[in-house]
Amino acid sequence: MLANFRVYFLLFLLCLFARKAISQAGVNNNDLEDLYKAFAADLSYFNREYQNLDSDALLGLRVAEGYIHRIIEDAGKIKLDPKNHNNMTDLLNRVSGVVKKIVPLVQKNDPLFYPALNSLWTYYKPYQVLEMEVVAERQESKPDDRERYSRCVGEIVGSKSSHSEPCTISDECWKTMMTKGAPNSMLYYQALFIILGEAAGCRDKLTSRMKASGDKLTTHLEHICTLAYYSNAWTQFVEGGDPEDLMLILKLSFSCGLLGYHDLLTRQGLANAVGWQLNSGCYGDPSRMGEDRQSETEAGTAKRELKSTYLKDGCISDVTGAGLGLLAIYMRWILDPPPQIQPVNLVKSTQEDAKTLSVYMFVLLFLTAAFLFAARRIILEMVKTCHAILFGQRKTLDPLTEVER
Repeated sequence: MLANFRVYFLLFLLCLFARKAISQAGVNNNDLEDLYKAFAADLSYFNREYQNLDSDALLGLRVAEGYIHRIIEDAGKIKLDPKNHNNMTDLLNRVSGVVKKIVPLVQKNDPLFYPALNSLWTYYKPYQVLEMEVVAERQESKPDDRERYSRCVGEIVGSKSSHSEPCTISDECWKTMMTKGAPNSMLYYQALFIILGEAAGCRDKLTSRMKASGDKLTTHLEHICTLAYYSNAWTQFVEGGDPEDLMLILKLSFSCGLLGYHDLLTRQGLANAVGWQLNSGCYGDPSRMGEDRQSETEAGTAKRELKSTYLKDGCISDVTGAGLGLLAIYMRWILDPPPQIQPVNLVKSTQEDAKTLSVYMFVLLFLTAAFLFAARRIILEMVKTCHAILFGQRKTLDPLTEVER
């Protein structure tokens, strides 16, 4: 059993490296065009459904607005060509138009409204590389986790339902958000706790409390996104197709992408962000396509449950917001890529692309050979076992056959 685990673990690590290496091959104009179309489709959904959306969706819209605004500001530095500059300007105008319509309604109707979403999004982190540290023992999920974690996010931001000023951090929420090895589904809230807290102007308080506990903010964030990276990679490694897993990949890539950890951003991840978009332009659970909007809670429209708001036709509010935000993060990833992935040439020829890919395939073959060599004893044992099963029985039966003759 232990030997088999080692084989699977080595194979998993090999796939991680191969996935990361191939993801660093340059993107091309087709990738950018697909991304632009997906972004426009999601934005059209926001424009149609703005009366039914909430703070979770508005977060993604604000991130998209802020990131595109930053891309246009840095047009000279990143050498944005005229066509892409026009496309970004067009998207920014459309995003800003939807924001103007949705903000007053969310302020009025959503008790979880975050005041940090009142203004232009300026939370913009430099790219960072994960050190892939050894992670803590994972915690098991509890029934009240989602409500508890999301309540703590609202507490630090100062949502209407929390009845507290921004930067309020209770001891209970601090303990919850600093939990090492949190369940995969809760990593998103842990990241948002820091992201929205910093966006609300609470960085000094967060840093101070972290220092008092003997930890560092950067170390804690790296821990969260290392777990997120392994969670995403493992789900894709085992070909997970469960809607919950796929939605979690979007949310974790979004939150850790906001923190600057580009290890979670890959060419395959870009293809997924585009491919998992539902027909209406939203993101959510494709198995619920055709379902109508959920009925109102017993408390009425004045109270929204502390969990994802389901709209209709598979669309889920927080996943749709994360999806739009992730598309904006990928806009930056393509047009202003991390140093480790530069240069990304949007007019790269097919021949150059093939040469780039061939280099990574050579590395992959080399690593495969290294893996087979490292696992040679286990493989030989398996061969011997198969040989004994196939040919050992024949030898033991021959004497009996001779006697019968």
